[in-house]
Amino acid sequence: MKPYILIIALIAIFLVPYGWVAQQSPALDVLFNQVFHSLAAHIIGHAAIFALIGALSLMYFPALRGRPAAYVALILLVALGQEGFQVIYKGHLYLEDTLGDLLVDMVAATTVWLASSQTAIRHLQSAISPKERPSHDPPAGGRG
Repeated sequence: MKPYILIIALIAIFLVPYGWVAQQSPALDVLFNQVFHSLAAHIIGHAAIFALIGALSLMYFPALRGRPAAYVALILLVALGQEGFQVIYKGHLYLEDTLGDLLVDMVAATTVWLASSQTAIRHLQSAISPKERPSHDPPAGGRG
């Protein structure tokens, strides 16, 4: 199986509004209400989904580790697609909820990228560590 087929299948599943799916089956409605019963569960669900999409993307397309803009664009495209389908299903844009979901999605995927990317680790190390600067102080033990 081609690696992109699994990712596309998962993305397609995640793009479908769960509220719409729940309306199609009373059993699924009960399941979704049990799983996503609170705001915390909703946030954890979003984070898990986008961490998984990010991890699979990096696993199957390791070049994305060195191309953060492409990785972010991919994740943002999927996140916007998911939220767009929610808006279509609900018939209304709940801006605060949508922006919150997008933030959670991007933080989860970015965390995965940072954790898995050697390039990112090197960039962070160089940004955090102080630059080597020549000292104008006399050498230790010298004249003072």
